[in-house]
Amino acid sequence: MQPMLHTFLSVRMARLSVPMARFAGLLLLVLLVFASGEHHAQGILPAGLERTQDPSAWSLDRVGQQEAGLTDSVLSYAQFQAWVAERHPIARQGALLEARAQARLQQARGGFDPKLAAGWSVKDYSESDYWDIRGAELKIPTWAGVELKADYAFAEGEYVNAERTVPVDGQFCFGLSVNLLEGLITDRRRTDLRMAQAFGAQASAEREALLVDLFLDAAQAYWDWSFAQARAALADRFRLLAEQQLDIAIAQFEGGNRAAIDTLEARIRVDKRYAEWIEAQVAEANARWMVSAFLWTEDGFPVALEEDLLAEQPEVRQPEVPSLATVLEREAGLAQNHPILRAATAKWAQQDFERRFKAQQILPRLQGSYQWLTPASPFGENLQDRLTADYKFGLELELPLFFRKELGAAREARWKLEQLQWEQAQKTVALEVKLRQAYNALEGGQRLLDRYRRVAEDSRTLYRAEQTRFAIGESTPFLVNSRENSFLDAQLKYLSTQAKQHVLEAKWFWATGQTGP
Repeated sequence: MQPMLHTFLSVRMARLSVPMARFAGLLLLVLLVFASGEHHAQGILPAGLERTQDPSAWSLDRVGQQEAGLTDSVLSYAQFQAWVAERHPIARQGALLEARAQARLQQARGGFDPKLAAGWSVKDYSESDYWDIRGAELKIPTWAGVELKADYAFAEGEYVNAERTVPVDGQFCFGLSVNLLEGLITDRRRTDLRMAQAFGAQASAEREALLVDLFLDAAQAYWDWSFAQARAALADRFRLLAEQQLDIAIAQFEGGNRAAIDTLEARIRVDKRYAEWIEAQVAEANARWMVSAFLWTEDGFPVALEEDLLAEQPEVRQPEVPSLATVLEREAGLAQNHPILRAATAKWAQQDFERRFKAQQILPRLQGSYQWLTPASPFGENLQDRLTADYKFGLELELPLFFRKELGAAREARWKLEQLQWEQAQKTVALEVKLRQAYNALEGGQRLLDRYRRVAEDSRTLYRAEQTRFAIGESTPFLVNSRENSFLDAQLKYLSTQAKQHVLEAKWFWATGQTGP
């Protein structure tokens, strides 16, 4: 009798020692933080961020819950998703992708910006006015590949080159230049602009792909946490129940209705349930920290969840299994809807623009220009004659003899394009397979859930019946323990399948390129 009571008291003391150990660990952590100094504490912060003076920014306590819009002690899955989408670093990186695309588009559009140039050159040597040359020039590139040009030239002096001779007041020049072979269909400026526009579509799709991946990982962490909480609560309930059964077994032994071996078996069950409860607590704490890794403040600091904040239970909302018609519709629209394939298409378009530009490089370079010349006072006499008589016209031809550089570049661009085509085809097939797998898993999981629900209910009925028989002395602790183990296993399997269904739903959304319903 004495060993049994000693064991019973040890169990009670162990239950009391858990909060004492937590308090001691918390006190030690506080002392270490104060002893480490401000300099060392700031070393763990993300680069570019300053330490906040508000402690609620580091843990989601009651004040932090109210600021986050959590009016109760449950962090719902919808609130968790909204928080992750708004504040997680990966979500913010996605916004930077689009900002980078806008910067690249602005840079490409800058290739069509007008350019203004001016110069002034004077030489006066040995009391001689060699020259006084001034000029200004404005160039305006256009999308059609034609460059408009306007300039003003002034030159005077004893040694001015005859080519620079202009009227006394200077000369205006208005004209254009155009590539007649190479660069007629496309050139570097137009290619860069088209590639920047395609890169914007790629950045937008890649941002969505980042969010889709992030939401899948976040869903896995959240429902693992939900199941871990349910498992810990179930383990605690069975632990307390085992202690009650130990008390009953001891009382029946003292009354002469039970053998001493029955009390030993009851004590073994208490130790076993206590060990399972500890394991469940550790798993729940680890799952809580996994969820905390997805929660950040607006200032870019991580958030630690308080222990009294609970997850939404899986049975609150059951995932819907899509119909086969929906599966076929989503499968047909993968190329247009899934961000991974949209990003691949945009990347292919960029390479296709580059291929077209490289193909243009094979042609000879032939540039023609025409400029109308007029004095500084263009509306003077003989204006009509000057419109047709005073001009400059030129042709410039550049022809490589072998075109080896241009041909090699065109072939490389074509091969890169073909490589992207094969990559896109492989990604399409892989996503179609994952889409079908996600649907099969979600539909099969729903049927499994119905079976496990009935198994759990039937196991509960058998367990309660065995408890009743044990209370009136018609059963043994061994049979009660057997029924209890069967019921516990069935209940855990049912809870695990419930949480898994939500993860399978998240995988279905990932396969369709969505972050949620």
